[in-house]
Amino acid sequence: SHSHSHSHSRTSKLSLSTINFTNDHALSDDTTDIHFIGRKSTLEKLNQPKSIINEMGLSTQTPSDMFDAMISRLSSGANGGGSSCSTFLPVTDKTEKFANFHLISLPETVSRHNHHMSPHVITDMLISKVSTKKSGKVKLYVAGVEPGDVAPVAAAIARAFPLYNSKTSSDNDMDDNDDLSIDVCFLTETCDKFTNENMFMLQLASAEAVTKGVRLAAKLGDMTPAELTTDAYADQCKHIAKELGECVTYEEIVGEDLDKLQYGGLYGVGKAAECPPRLVIMTYTPPSSGTSSEACESVALCGKGVVYDTGGLSIKPKTGMCGMKHDMGGSAGVLGGFCAAVELKVPKKITLLLGIVENAIGPLAVRNDDILKMYSGKTVEINNTDAEGRLVLADCVSHASKNLGKVDLIVD
Repeated sequence: SHSHSHSHSRTSKLSLSTINFTNDHALSDDTTDIHFIGRKSTLEKLNQPKSIINEMGLSTQTPSDMFDAMISRLSSGANGGGSSCSTFLPVTDKTEKFANFHLISLPETVSRHNHHMSPHVITDMLISKVSTKKSGKVKLYVAGVEPGDVAPVAAAIARAFPLYNSKTSSDNDMDDNDDLSIDVCFLTETCDKFTNENMFMLQLASAEAVTKGVRLAAKLGDMTPAELTTDAYADQCKHIAKELGECVTYEEIVGEDLDKLQYGGLYGVGKAAECPPRLVIMTYTPPSSGTSSEACESVALCGKGVVYDTGGLSIKPKTGMCGMKHDMGGSAGVLGGFCAAVELKVPKKITLLLGIVENAIGPLAVRNDDILKMYSGKTVEINNTDAEGRLVLADCVSHASKNLGKVDLIVD
């Protein structure tokens, strides 16, 4: 006889959850979660006559003293963390449904090294309060925001809702976040909506672009090394370049061609891996705006894309190697930034240079005591094969300075 078991899949999947930025503050009947985020001194203004509370359409059954009671339980975040208070509320008078209602307070004061909206606290509190395993409609109100805060706050929110998932689940498991929708509204220091509609819509466009870039970078960083090989990473970049349209060009230098063209750092680090090393080059030329391409500011973004770092022959210990799939995080970050800039049609020429390699072990691996000739023409003696990042970035930076003509800024 055959034994029967539930079918399980370990294939990774991408979440279809969406993050939307809007100036529509009203609740819908199907809202499942309501979050107000801000410093305690800001949230205390929720009960004022001009507060956005009056435009949300909350049920008239909501007790008038509820907000004061909840706010009194919040801390001022003196320890640098956040605090929260939660309850259940009837959403609107049109429905009998209840929603989770959360007040989340941010630290009142921060060090000079931190943003005054404490983005790391926003991310941590959302991860703890919003289950990314359920469907639903979430409404986030972020209070105390100035126009220049929109992008960093958007990035903080995006980090709380990752796209990548490889957890085991049964084939008929419906407990996924594919139907999770997050609507984000920004409020002033007085918990009111912004009055300069045109200016604020531009800020929302920036928030949308930044969010896409952050979630892209996080997705790439979360993928396993078996999934994100150098070949697969390049395929992702090709697909992105095609989606971005005709204003973006794509080219790459792969494997033995790197050696022939004397990209000794990139080739030396990546030549032992099963999939070849490569230099990916994506170029964005802004739409014509009356400024000649020569007069347009030119920026080069160089990213370290080590898809896995064993340390090479200077091999890492077992505890030091875990997490080295993230050694391509620099390249993912500048790729996400590049995509956001293109989507916003920034008036700058931007060249993206990704050094994509795997620092593997094998008969062809670079050795300590080897001497590599870099693209700059300099020679480098290797005394630690686990110091490979500088070799990868050096060839990217040299390519930018030698081949891009007029370049005003190189970021590595």
